[in-house]
Amino acid sequence: MALTYNTATGYTQSSTSSLTRKLWDKLLHNQVQNKLFWKDMIGKDKGGEDSIDESVVNAPIVEKTDLRKNRGDNITLQLHKVLVSGDETAAAYLDAGKTGTQQLVDNEATISAYYMDVPVDLYRHGVLIQGEMAEQRNPADLQKAANDMLSVHLAKRLDDGVFTAFYGKFSPNVWRGGSKTGVAHPNRMYGKNKAALTDVDANDVLDTDVLERASTSVVVNNIAPVSFEGKGSFGLVIHPYGMRTLRADTEFKDSVRQAYPRSKDNPIFTRADGVKYADFYIMEDNRISSEKLWTNAASSNAIGTVNAATVGAGMTATDIRMNIIFGANSIGRAFARESFIRRRKEDDYGNLIGFGGGYIYGDIRADWTPDGGGTAVNQSSFLLSTYSPNPQSNVSTIWS
Repeated sequence: MALTYNTATGYTQSSTSSLTRKLWDKLLHNQVQNKLFWKDMIGKDKGGEDSIDESVVNAPIVEKTDLRKNRGDNITLQLHKVLVSGDETAAAYLDAGKTGTQQLVDNEATISAYYMDVPVDLYRHGVLIQGEMAEQRNPADLQKAANDMLSVHLAKRLDDGVFTAFYGKFSPNVWRGGSKTGVAHPNRMYGKNKAALTDVDANDVLDTDVLERASTSVVVNNIAPVSFEGKGSFGLVIHPYGMRTLRADTEFKDSVRQAYPRSKDNPIFTRADGVKYADFYIMEDNRISSEKLWTNAASSNAIGTVNAATVGAGMTATDIRMNIIFGANSIGRAFARESFIRRRKEDDYGNLIGFGGGYIYGDIRADWTPDGGGTAVNQSSFLLSTYSPNPQSNVSTIWS
């Protein structure tokens, strides 16, 4: 037995000795990850957006379940335009239809139909325990840990895919499996009334001015609100860097301070998200993307690198964030098979212990394409670009 002498500690056994007992703590720790964001915003599809009696019509993410009962790889949804659209004060709108003795026969309007395909694809992942000796040497229940890790991953993957669908139109499994091309969002807002991304500058921070402008846009464009805390509102998901500039806005501080009791629950003092301002229910999440070109074609089941977008002179794409504004029916989700977990069969006589799991589903951004071709339209969400730089750039990355 190897002993070493130290004047402070006396004789101690060498840590390199073969007889030194090595102990493992039975408590298991896991890497911290983003919590589920969209789980409470999913509802069954009800339609009815054209109701002029009700303002709140549906959940932000609507789920279609037809494929659980019928075979297929996508669900086609229909949308019908109103008979007469446009500026209600314009002559074209006022003169629609016929009056008096004017002939209506052969002057009827036709149904203008749009459609949206909600595709599905299989997604799987697995965990392998390298042999029975791995379990023998480790006091943790590795099989339970593997199942738990796989379940958490599958749940989080669904949540992450909604962000990807807002940016590139499809959830990653559909994008990859169908070798589809990412589609840029048709509705964009750039800073404080800027015409293009290349015009966004350091003045276009996320503040109350931007929120007021964005609030006007969603109302003018008839974006259908969803119900937050029993009232019709729009969702706004911002990056923590944007939350910092918003909280620094004096008008925002005063508004929130007056709206809530001066207590520990006041969002101004707790940094809690879920703050209401200008008809927006404001939430923060660090999965809000910097400015990227979400238009990459997938090949061989891989999306590849999503490149940074071109921004204005003196600006950096990583300092501009693509915040998400959403209303009702923003994302369509189809499930053909709920999540499953199975044990690996090829186990080398029990020496390899593996678990695999997955589901068949698909998310798609609600872009409606005219029947017969034409430019797609979106009536439920926007991307809002703001200057949101990292306020603490000298913090190191914990996980790589």
